[in-house]
Amino acid sequence: MSYSKSEKKSILKFLLLYYGSSFALTLIVALLAYRVSYTSIVQTQEEKMRAYALNLSSEIINAHMHHLEFRFEKHQLYDTRFLNEKQKLDFDKQEKSTKDLCIVDASPHHHLGIDYIIVTLKNSDKLFESLQEHSIIGTILVLFIFSFVGFFLTKMFIQPIKNERIRLDNFIKDTTHELNTPIHSLILSLEAFEKNPIKNMLRIKASAFRISDIYANLTYIFRLGDENETILSIDFKKLIDKELLIQEEYIKAKKLQVSCDIDEFYLEMDFESASRLVSNLLSNAIKYNKPNGKINIYTKDKKLIFEDSGIGIKSKDVDKLTTRYFRATSYSAGFGIGLDIVYKITKKYNLKLTIIPKNEGVIVEVGS
Repeated sequence: MSYSKSEKKSILKFLLLYYGSSFALTLIVALLAYRVSYTSIVQTQEEKMRAYALNLSSEIINAHMHHLEFRFEKHQLYDTRFLNEKQKLDFDKQEKSTKDLCIVDASPHHHLGIDYIIVTLKNSDKLFESLQEHSIIGTILVLFIFSFVGFFLTKMFIQPIKNERIRLDNFIKDTTHELNTPIHSLILSLEAFEKNPIKNMLRIKASAFRISDIYANLTYIFRLGDENETILSIDFKKLIDKELLIQEEYIKAKKLQVSCDIDEFYLEMDFESASRLVSNLLSNAIKYNKPNGKINIYTKDKKLIFEDSGIGIKSKDVDKLTTRYFRATSYSAGFGIGLDIVYKITKKYNLKLTIIPKNEGVIVEVGS
């Protein structure tokens, strides 16, 4: 399933904000890093040029003091000029046509008529070409990494939302389908009520129960986690007998044989949770049973057991049965919340839920 319009808008807004902020931040950091590196290179080079000028200055002073000949050898990298005061003034007035690095050293102090040594680095722009290339490549690489991470983060963050939206869509569709069957049956039974009042009354009761059960499950889901529940010692024999009466028409519709062999079985929990536990276990045993099948309800080793002769379940699907909306079969209508509710109830009250597949049917055990 593709993304919805709202999800696409959210993705677009997130990517625009993420890429915009990432680009701006990367650009600022790149400019700052370039500026720091540029300044460092300039300072290092100027220190070398000053050291060179000071060395020349010491040679000039030494030649003047000892009446020696000053021999100057051109440097491979530097252009060097020796100026007096007047020449320096002319030099300051000149408009420099290049941006070459240049330092002025005034340490000769008019020895040999030299007041200033001007040292210029030839083609100093080439000094920063490597820095510029590295800065551009580094910036592009960082932006590429940000782009990849942004795409990955978008997929990672939007996927759970998409999954929940798909589940909600499916839940609504399944709920509509689930409600449609008993409602349609209810309407047909009412229309044909006068022709066969007894038979149609049974259908009306079964349909009404199915609608009521769906409503009860949905409302219970929203009430899960309520801390204001009254904990009671629930007599499950009475509760199961009551539930069998409620679902009697549902059982008759599939012509099922139900045996209930429970003397005493008590658990500490709130009444609504106990009702949902029994109702969902019994509903599943009916829903996924075969016509003329059997349901056995009994206790053993402090466990409440529901055993049916239905279509069964594959061993690989057992662990998934308690996952909300999971359905292992399309044999009967449903939207996969019954066993999820049972699982949450058993977890809430520190009970153990065990599902055992058989060749025909399933055994479900609940106990301490």
